[in-house]
Amino acid sequence: MHFNLPDQLALEVAGYDQTRKKLAAVMAAEDRKAKKKNTHPNGRPSNLIPSDIVNDRDWNKVVDNINSRSVKQGKVHLISKPVFGEDPKPVAVVYYHKQLWVAAWIPRRKDDGYVYGLSFTFKDTAAARKQCDERFIARGSYVNKGMFDHVHGTQDDMLPRIKDGRTYWYRKTLFFTKDEFTDGYTGSYWRQVTNTHRINSWGATYEISKAINKWSAQLFKTIPTFTGGNDSSFARMNPENCKFINIMQGYYSRLGGQIIQMIMFMILTPF
Repeated sequence: MHFNLPDQLALEVAGYDQTRKKLAAVMAAEDRKAKKKNTHPNGRPSNLIPSDIVNDRDWNKVVDNINSRSVKQGKVHLISKPVFGEDPKPVAVVYYHKQLWVAAWIPRRKDDGYVYGLSFTFKDTAAARKQCDERFIARGSYVNKGMFDHVHGTQDDMLPRIKDGRTYWYRKTLFFTKDEFTDGYTGSYWRQVTNTHRINSWGATYEISKAINKWSAQLFKTIPTFTGGNDSSFARMNPENCKFINIMQGYYSRLGGQIIQMIMFMILTPF
């Protein structure tokens, strides 16, 4: 059955139909804009931690959480495991700072063959390279000598470049053992992968530092350390430092400094 509408009504209906089309077009444009919104402005690196410690599903949640946080809130996530009758124990910490993703973890078992693990990665983009073209993992106090060199090094001296999804990343995973400590790699690299990426306990990295401190406190409960003095936290992991003569030399060195301070105090203090 066919109806012919009056001319005036037909014009009004046609106008209404055009309005609906315009409204639908605006709504569709807003939907497309929402879909295009970048929910992961810091990137989505694949799992930087062994899957027996953090599985891929939990890792994706960590990445989502860090991407959703502001710099002031701290782009960091502390991963802990529940312990019956005790506070949860930190097992890993993940953070994002100046284009660099960093993950550090404690092995599940003492016989896993390493003391702690560390992974770090950044996108192969101009913005990331501007922040991350540095020397990575400085040896001892030599900031100009790193395990990997993106400043003056050749391709062989740089981090491995891999394709992760649609993006290329520079990425490396390290397992620190007694051999690395003996070779002089005793720094707190989870806090300072490069000199530029140092995590301070104040300012913009304050929240990241708090999480790192909780994780590192748990790490040092798992290894033997010397008490007193200014030795590296990993000094006792070096067999050379555990020899009796070296221990006594360090003791007398510190004792000698205390005696000198006492003598100076006695000389300078009026009676």
